[in-house]
Amino acid sequence: MGLRYRVVTRICSAAAAGILIPSTANAQNAPGRFAEAVIDALSAEEMAALSLTLSLVAFAVLAAILYIRTKNQFTDYRRKSETQRAAQQARLDRAENLLSAEPQILIAWSSSAGTADVQYNADAIQGGPRNEDAILDFEQWLTGEAAQALATAIARLRERGTAFDLTLTTRAGHPVEANGRTGGGRALVRLRSASGSLRELAELRDKQSRLSREMQAVHQLFDTLDFPAWLRDEQGALSWVNQTYAQLAGAKTRDEAVAGRLEIAAVKIQDEMAQARLEGRTFHGEASLGHDNRKLALTEVATRTGAAGLALDEQASARMKAALEREATIRAEILDRIDTAVAVFDANRRLTFCNKAYRSLWQLDPAFLIMKPEFDEILEHLRADERVPTPPDGMTWRDWVASLIDNTDGEVRTTEWDLPNASLSLKLVTIPHRDGGSTHLVHNLTESLDLQTKLSAQARVQRQTLESLSEAIAVFGQDGKLKLSNPQFAAIWDLDRKDLKARPHVDDIIAACRKLYQGDDDWLALKQNVCGFMDAREPISRMIEREDEKTFELTTVPLSDGATLAVFTDITAAKEVERALRERNEALEQADQLRGNFVSNVSYHLRDPLQSIIGFAQVLSGDAMTPNEEQQREYASYILASSTSLMTIVNDILDLASIQANALELSIGDVELRDTIMTALDALKDRIGEKKVEVTIDVAPRAEHLRGDARRIRQMIFSLAANAIAFSKEGGKVGIDAFADGDMIAIRVADQGEGIPDHLKSRVFGSFETHGDGQRGPGLGLSLARGFAIKHGGEITLESEPGQGTTVTIRLPRAFEPDALPAEPAEPTEVKSEPAEMQPHG
Repeated sequence: MGLRYRVVTRICSAAAAGILIPSTANAQNAPGRFAEAVIDALSAEEMAALSLTLSLVAFAVLAAILYIRTKNQFTDYRRKSETQRAAQQARLDRAENLLSAEPQILIAWSSSAGTADVQYNADAIQGGPRNEDAILDFEQWLTGEAAQALATAIARLRERGTAFDLTLTTRAGHPVEANGRTGGGRALVRLRSASGSLRELAELRDKQSRLSREMQAVHQLFDTLDFPAWLRDEQGALSWVNQTYAQLAGAKTRDEAVAGRLEIAAVKIQDEMAQARLEGRTFHGEASLGHDNRKLALTEVATRTGAAGLALDEQASARMKAALEREATIRAEILDRIDTAVAVFDANRRLTFCNKAYRSLWQLDPAFLIMKPEFDEILEHLRADERVPTPPDGMTWRDWVASLIDNTDGEVRTTEWDLPNASLSLKLVTIPHRDGGSTHLVHNLTESLDLQTKLSAQARVQRQTLESLSEAIAVFGQDGKLKLSNPQFAAIWDLDRKDLKARPHVDDIIAACRKLYQGDDDWLALKQNVCGFMDAREPISRMIEREDEKTFELTTVPLSDGATLAVFTDITAAKEVERALRERNEALEQADQLRGNFVSNVSYHLRDPLQSIIGFAQVLSGDAMTPNEEQQREYASYILASSTSLMTIVNDILDLASIQANALELSIGDVELRDTIMTALDALKDRIGEKKVEVTIDVAPRAEHLRGDARRIRQMIFSLAANAIAFSKEGGKVGIDAFADGDMIAIRVADQGEGIPDHLKSRVFGSFETHGDGQRGPGLGLSLARGFAIKHGGEITLESEPGQGTTVTIRLPRAFEPDALPAEPAEPTEVKSEPAEMQPHG
């Protein structure tokens, strides 16, 4: 800012010195001197500032010039635009004046989916839309046919650009001219009242259409008539016939009769008809037509365009009257055969007909009925015989009678009469006729009420009988829904009787019963029997065994009405009796087989010792016996051994019988278990030697002493050891050990035999059970061992696997006292075995 100020000051000083204002004589050299003076007066910095200032001044001057020129151009453009707009507005005003010069309605659409731009003129269409909103609702102011035609034409114009020119008719009957065009991407429709020739043409077209419809209706009417009708042209040829004419002429269709010029009258009649047409008069004649030769009256009227004719059956009314009379006779015969009393009264309330039941019910005199009495007279006659009820309270006799016959409302009325004096219960039904008459139906309800009373009593008895049955009853209808059930049905299946009264479907009942029984097959069979086709249903019988140990027999019976009766019978007690009888029978069979096994085994094992005894006794007593004492003693030892074996078998049998009878007595004392085992094995030395079996004994110190029957304990050990030796392989091992087990002493005998299959383990302790060739006894050893163990208050167990040997363990109380045992043993002492199997053991 200081620099600029100094530059200006210098320039002003130069001017004051006369440098910038030269004289006239030096005017031509003034610019040069001015420039030189300025250069001499300014420094370089001031010179740069002066240049910048002059540049800015030059730019400002140039911008001002451009602005003035642009403003002048915009002013010219605006003036021209205003001139053009005024011209366009003038043209638009002229166009609107031209459009409004003629009364019309214009509708424009810019696109097929755009809204309509409507220019409405209330005077454009006579009887047209009353406001702008009603213009597009064509059915509101055009006839149905015209509205449909205009809507279709407009749709084609907007979608395809198809122009149209239509003449329409308003609902008031005024013609309307409709034109549709496209232009400038818009669809345009013009509506205006038709005038001049267009109006006349529209009226003629409408009249022609109306006449065409009327003629078509006349043709359709004549087609429904059962007499022939025809039309002829100016030359007398057929131009149209109805269907009856075609049938009489032998043609299949009307067109065939017209094309073939088929005549139904004789040639003579045709000539007479042609002559009448030439003379312009109406022809009347008769002709017999059809396969039944009906006589028809022909009439043909000459017209300006031809002729029209028809043939009437003059005897049709007579035949119709005869048919009506026959129908009335048949109807009377039918009504006379029904039990309902029927009486018909005309518009004057006079009797025109009554059937036999009506006459019999009221016991009316035929002579009285021939006079066709009025309804009032009949009731008066019945009133005298006290065969009608008294009028209701508040009504007189006349008003009550009038109410019975009154049919002004045209509705069927029903009145019930109770006649105690005549022991009758009646229902009077009054049916009004269009001609003012009426038909009275009198139903005698006396017998029906008696039957209903008896049926109700019978149903009550049946219900009481059904409810008193021990069987559960359920009746299902054809639709599968429950129709009837007794309390037992709800009780055995734990169902709510209130739910059963709602008539549930069989599926719902089965679903509720599944909580007690899940048998899918049985429930499916019941459902198929209830819901199946009638011809495919058969009675079924099923056994239902529930988890609550109740057994029912399900039986279904298809009924004649399509229903199904289901009966559930509780046979639990019967099944238990049957089961008990079956078990008893099986026990008897087992006992019989046991007895057979006993006889077989005992006989076999008794026979050998007896044969030995008898044989050696015969030798000793015979002549062949030598006096050799050594040989005699040998034979005597054989007899003694056989007798001992025989005595052992007999003692075992007696012991078993005592155990089963709970009569075995024990001799209780102190038992040295090791000595007892050794004593039992001494009796088996021969068998041990034969099998070359190695026997080991191991008695724990705490198991050497116990209290019990020494002989019975030795007998148990003997039986187990003998059995183990018998089923051991040659050179095998048998181990006998004893050890303390709490308050018990356990004696265990183990072998290395073949073992016992699982299905035979439960039978090894049975009486007379033998298995395999190695068993030498009658099959009593293990059974006796078990009985002795239980008698001592102990138990016996068996462990065995096929191919791994068998281990039998006896557990006996260390200090046994007989008085400590309960009166009845914890386990039954009698062991029944199943027959037909040998006793397995390792």
